[in-house]
Amino acid sequence: MGKKLGLSVKEAANLLGVHPNTIYRLAWRKEIRSVKVGSRLLIPRVEVERLVGVKLEDTDPHPGGRE
Repeated sequence: MGKKLGLSVKEAANLLGVHPNTIYRLAWRKEIRSVKVGSRLLIPRVEVERLVGVKLEDTDPHPGGRE
């Protein structure tokens, strides 16, 4: 499986160039879709792509595992 379907808040923030709190705020306001998995909040890759208007590369922002 080449690319992750869900990004952590930190990964999404890094890709968008914003602070992680901004991602939490957008999710809380329902301005971006998010998925709660246990205690983690994941942002679907397609949501980040929608925000930037481009398809993200298949590369993992954190190769080798979790942040």
